[in-house]
Amino acid sequence: MSCFVVSPRSIIDLAAFINQICRSECYFVNPNGVRSVFANKYGYDEPKEIAKKLYDLNINAMYECYKKPCVVDFETFINGFESEIPCLSAFKLKDWCYILKKMQCYIYQCSEGDYDKSHVYLALSDMARNLETFIVGKLPEYQEAEWN
Repeated sequence: MSCFVVSPRSIIDLAAFINQICRSECYFVNPNGVRSVFANKYGYDEPKEIAKKLYDLNINAMYECYKKPCVVDFETFINGFESEIPCLSAFKLKDWCYILKKMQCYIYQCSEGDYDKSHVYLALSDMARNLETFIVGKLPEYQEAEWN
């Protein structure tokens, strides 16, 4: 399998999304696993702390795949990037799809080494499955399909 470090934009947007989910009442994506992974004694991690955890898992997967350490430190990696995702209350179907695609790419790129033991990986995998179900349920084709 191949592996790459996902873009700073992906890491920052996923971190902002996770932060919003942790602080919201969005139970349809089953955030309890995510909340426990990103909790701290003051509540929940800030987006930059979440981004660091995401980056570290991705870098570890890269090392497991190629046995070469990453030479870009986290601060340099995210320098100048800000999240561009809207508030959850303003999310449209395209925003949910955008986040799901970023999350699926991230999960795939972290699938090296002991990834299946990582709480971050497991929580995001669970969240991605729930997002898939949520998105499909929003599609007009699904809503119009016969329930029988």
